[in-house]
Amino acid sequence: MTFVHDPGNKPGHVIDQLWAVISTDADGEGLVAGPLGPFPFVPLVAADEARLKNVLDAAAQFSKATGRAFTLIKLSRRDVVGIIDGNGLRRGG
Repeated sequence: MTFVHDPGNKPGHVIDQLWAVISTDADGEGLVAGPLGPFPFVPLVAADEARLKNVLDAAAQFSKATGRAFTLIKLSRRDVVGIIDGNGLRRGG
């Protein structure tokens, strides 16, 4: 069964920054993901500060469960790569 979360977009909101919780080890970096609600794996990312608190709370729980420390990064450059529809990725804006 596939779950899709689609609460609708905020009017006028443009995503121009993204926060992500990452893990670092000898092999490099990766996104932190884990169980959240009915979803087995959800990456810990937020597109606005209103949702960032929830991501940080989840990251703290994951840290306690794993004994690992994580890093919060903020990405703030927006490059539109393309549009994804039922046929896949169509490059360009």
